[in-house]
Amino acid sequence: MFRKKVKGNPDLSFNFKDEALWKPDLYERFPVASVTAIAYDRSLSIYVCGLSNGEVHLYGSAPVHHVFVSPDTVPVNHLQIVPTAKRVVGIASNRLVVWSLEGKLTAKALSSVEIPSGTVFLGTSSRHSHAFIPYSDGTIVTFDLSRLSMSPSKVIPPPSLSDDVVMDLAHNIHNLDELLVATYASIYVWHFTSKIYGRTFNLPDQVPLHPVCLSMHPQESVFVAGTLDGRLVFWNISETEPLWVTTISELVGELKEDQVEERSLEPIFKLSWTLSDSGSSLTILGGRGGNQSRLTTLGFSSTSFLTLEQLVPEKTVVHDPSLCEDISDFVVITRENRILTLQKNSTVVIFGSEDRVDNGEASPGPLEEPFIPYQFRSSILAGYVLECSSDIPPQFIQFNDVTSIATGGLAISKDGPDSRLSKYDPPRLLVGIYGDRILRFDDASSKYLLTEGPLASPYPAPLTSLSIDIGSTLEEPLVFASLEDASACEVQQLEFIPASLELYVIFNSGEILVWKWHHEQVPFEEVKEAKDGRFVDITSLANGTTSFQPRVLINARVGAVSVLSVSEVGFTAISYAKGSFMLIDMRGPIVMTEQMIPATESISILKFVVCKQDEKSPRKLFLALFRVTGSISLLRITKESSRWVLGERIDIPSRKGLAHPIECFLIDIMTGEDMTATAHSVGDLFSHHNTDTRTPSSISSAEFYRVTVSHDSTSCHIGWSSKSISSIPTPKTATAGLLRQKDSTTLALYGDNGSVTILSIPKLETITRFEHVIAPSTVKTLRTMSNLCSFSICTPTGVEVWCLSSLTKKFFPSITVPMEASAEDQKGIVSWLFGAMRNMTGDEFDALVAGPNRPPPLAQADEPSDVKGALDETMAAMHERGELAKTLAERTEDLEQHAGTMVEQARRLATKGKKSKFGF
Repeated sequence: MFRKKVKGNPDLSFNFKDEALWKPDLYERFPVASVTAIAYDRSLSIYVCGLSNGEVHLYGSAPVHHVFVSPDTVPVNHLQIVPTAKRVVGIASNRLVVWSLEGKLTAKALSSVEIPSGTVFLGTSSRHSHAFIPYSDGTIVTFDLSRLSMSPSKVIPPPSLSDDVVMDLAHNIHNLDELLVATYASIYVWHFTSKIYGRTFNLPDQVPLHPVCLSMHPQESVFVAGTLDGRLVFWNISETEPLWVTTISELVGELKEDQVEERSLEPIFKLSWTLSDSGSSLTILGGRGGNQSRLTTLGFSSTSFLTLEQLVPEKTVVHDPSLCEDISDFVVITRENRILTLQKNSTVVIFGSEDRVDNGEASPGPLEEPFIPYQFRSSILAGYVLECSSDIPPQFIQFNDVTSIATGGLAISKDGPDSRLSKYDPPRLLVGIYGDRILRFDDASSKYLLTEGPLASPYPAPLTSLSIDIGSTLEEPLVFASLEDASACEVQQLEFIPASLELYVIFNSGEILVWKWHHEQVPFEEVKEAKDGRFVDITSLANGTTSFQPRVLINARVGAVSVLSVSEVGFTAISYAKGSFMLIDMRGPIVMTEQMIPATESISILKFVVCKQDEKSPRKLFLALFRVTGSISLLRITKESSRWVLGERIDIPSRKGLAHPIECFLIDIMTGEDMTATAHSVGDLFSHHNTDTRTPSSISSAEFYRVTVSHDSTSCHIGWSSKSISSIPTPKTATAGLLRQKDSTTLALYGDNGSVTILSIPKLETITRFEHVIAPSTVKTLRTMSNLCSFSICTPTGVEVWCLSSLTKKFFPSITVPMEASAEDQKGIVSWLFGAMRNMTGDEFDALVAGPNRPPPLAQADEPSDVKGALDETMAAMHERGELAKTLAERTEDLEQHAGTMVEQARRLATKGKKSKFGF
């Protein structure tokens, strides 16, 4: 009898029954990791940074973005770019790792060679294809980066310097036969042709030198050494006597004539001498004392440096000491006039290198506020990816304030959306609170993946104007005084409501901070004066700009929050661990009701819905309280005059529910959508024509299926009734979500063992099941993106997006780095390849060092001729057009099938409506 009553309930999963439609796949990753190494090459205009998760990210002004991966994901602690060999080379633990920049970039390393443990740096040059590897006994071996093999030539130190630690290396770019080697005690020159050491550079009067770093002038035969005691020593490479021994204080004019540096100076850790528009710039890390800045840039004119006066800088930039005290490394981005500094806490701060000149006076700050792109975030506290409505204000998703070269993101590009269909995808946002207690937004919409070329735009695009410093907000006196214990506040939950652009941050001690996005052209709505001590008006902290503005602090002082539900129509429901329950109208805010819930009746789920109480009543706005016993309470919310008030309460006994629910979905039988209260549904509810236009024959005794999920079972009921369509055991279920695509809806169950099970609705038949999709022990939160048939998880290593449907389009971008030098390059590095100031070419040096038995070049794909290349491009375009036509044909066919299915479904419902006495 019961079977007969429920027979023929509309199948909402009719297009999802094919098991081949399902295939879980890691769609993209947004990992967080510490930056371990940075490098930059001017001739190619590319920048690379190594991360603690073993990834090496390449960015370029082409623009390109690519991810290399080290073997066994070992962190890379040193990086160099070698444009002549078209290689990126790094040190990962005790291995030399090489990646290729030729052709289509791939993540896998070309070569991984074991080197002595304790090797911390390599010597490379833009002129040739070899890397110099210093050994602990003072010898230096050579590695052929083109042939990926060791070369027979090696550098043997003078007997007096044997077993001396090699501190730094610098190749004489004007004479590749000469290599400058800085050891702990001295500097000497090695000649590769004669295989002997030459002149030695020392200080007069046998004063110990103790060099730490070297840097050659990019055009002149002058080099500078930084010493352990903080001095700068300038030499002409052809002379053993120094041109000048000085300090930074003397160079910038801080010392009077004949005045001696009295304070102790820290070592000079790194030097970088680069070309500039007016001459050259020498950037120095270290060499200062006391509270002085550790980062200094000296500007020199175009000169031959033949006299002492020519070594006096024309201008000086002394960077903000407070931002320079923890710098461990830096690279100079010459084209952008930027200095990217790697801090000891593995973040990056960007400074201007030439734009601000202060003649020795301390700069008030960096060129711009320190910009932290996505890849420089070391840890994450909470975060997820969510889909947004396409009508979100355009002022909200904008990133015009991002000007740095390193604005790319971390999405693994091999599995991105299909670029041709990307404009049809809904906007997606990555929301996260990171280890520095700053809440950040990133636009992860696929429309930013491809514009002019592969990854031509930042992805994800950091929306820096939306960032919120949670830590600073908690330290505000108004907020600090209202907290139980500000020092113990830890983020428990994060909720962003795209439709209303409101943000809720829930802390483990029970406090809730609320922000609302504000556009500067719209008057800011102040919180109404309230005498309720549970609400603290914090709008006085707003700055009035286009960003998130603080609204209110909710602190009921009744313990931690156990369940929170926020509606986009202005209501918030909170259940606390100690039994207290509140319903709040956020337009006040005003507490509409407050109750104490017995522990035996504690609340598991809170849900704002617009639905019918029964098949004869009109739709109403309810707050549904799902209790651990399985019983349900419906609190009606209605509007009287200009006030929102509570109406009647409807109690549904536990026999009609499911005990210990963790998720509940009210699924509209006609649309397949969850009937959560939205601005549109509530607007229709209180319009003048609040009637259901669907004919009785199109409604199956109720307008929705009620699907309830617990940790060990799942059930589907008709409406709020006790009429069960199906109830099945689903052990070890952690959470659940709805998946919608092609006018069908299914239920996804995520197991606490990492499994994913897809069930049909309403019969809860298993369509497919996948084991061990994710590692559940690492998952902090899991959110389903219904319309994208995907879900995002937050783990200690970042945020991942997993796609469950094989219908999702993917593309495989061919990312290449342009190897042709621009006209601008001819003034600098590239001019050395063709200029007269040399006596050995890079190829000659490679042949000399590698010896007569140098291996043949690695096999390379033949370059296509012009005709063949044009033909290939034409064929590729035809193939892409054919794929697009096929895609559109598939969509047309799908629409035809859907139309036929809907007609058949309507016919069955009409027939059933005539035959059924009860209308279902």
